[in-house]
Amino acid sequence: QANVDIAEWAESWISSHDAIQHMKRVMKAKIKSRRHDLFLDRKERDRCSGSETSRLYQLSNPGFLGGGGEKDTVVIRQLIDKVFNKYFHEADPKLKELGKSS
Repeated sequence: QANVDIAEWAESWISSHDAIQHMKRVMKAKIKSRRHDLFLDRKERDRCSGSETSRLYQLSNPGFLGGGGEKDTVVIRQLIDKVFNKYFHEADPKLKELGKSS
């Protein structure tokens, strides 16, 4: 039940004004984020195999919300739609460069 409660909380929290503002500041590199810094490192993004996982992958904690990762996918999709795609044009130039090259 605890994971269900956390999953529901996560889904509602990421839609809150405070959460969106925080994530926008991370995207703009206005506040420090270990995960953002790791994401900007190509080696961290590329290194994800059974024998060796990157710190970025470990921090992402896939499947944390339970449901075989389905809840995580819902939350990630919501982040992409409501924050990333909407505010990408305001992002840190390094992040924008990654978006152009992919």
